[in-house]
Amino acid sequence: MSESKTTKFVYMISVTAALAGLLFGIDTGVISGALPFIDKTFGISTQVSEYVVSAVLLGAFIGTLLGSYLSKRLGRKVVLFIAGIIFAIGSLLSASADSATMLIIYRIILGLSVGMAAFIAPIYLSEMAPRRFRGGIVSMYQVMVYLGILIAFLSDTYFSYTGSWRWMLGIICIPALLMAVLVLLLPRSPRLLIMKNYTSDANVV
Repeated sequence: MSESKTTKFVYMISVTAALAGLLFGIDTGVISGALPFIDKTFGISTQVSEYVVSAVLLGAFIGTLLGSYLSKRLGRKVVLFIAGIIFAIGSLLSASADSATMLIIYRIILGLSVGMAAFIAPIYLSEMAPRRFRGGIVSMYQVMVYLGILIAFLSDTYFSYTGSWRWMLGIICIPALLMAVLVLLLPRSPRLLIMKNYTSDANVV
C-alpha cells in the first residue's frame, strides 16, 4: 500500500473510531438532560425514571453477547454497520415514544447497538489499524467516548431552553448513520478472513 493510500486509510479508520466512541458517549450522557422533560411529559415516578435510564444498560448487556456471536459469524465490519443502523433506528424510535413503557422498550433496542459497538469497535480497529498507528487509534476511541458525553451535555443544554427532549434523543441518529455509511467503505478484518481460511482475500486487505 502506497504512503498516500496508507494515510487515507488511517484517516478513515480514525474517523470510524471517533464516531463509534462518540455514539457510546453521546448515548451515555444524553439521557441525563432529557429525563426531567420526559418526567414532565409522561408524569412518571422516580422508579420508572430509573427504568428509563437503565434500559440502555440491559440492552447493552444483550448487545455485547450478540455482538460477540455475530462478529464470528458475519464479521466485524458487518456488525459495526448493523450497530450503526440499530442505533439510528433506536434513537428515532425513542424520540417518537408516546409512553414511558414504549420509551423503555425503544431504549433497550438502542442499548443493543451500544453494546455491539462498544464490544466490536475496539477489536475491529486494532485489527485494521497499521502497526505504527494502532495504539493511537484505539486510544482515540476511548477519548471520543468522553468527548461524546461532552457533546451530549452541550446538545442537552441547547434543547433544554425549549424542553425538546425528543430532539435530544433523536438528533443522535446523525452520527450513527454517518458511521454506518463510512463502515461500508472499509475492508473486512484480515484476521477474521484468515480465521475463515480466506487467506488470499486477507492478503489483498
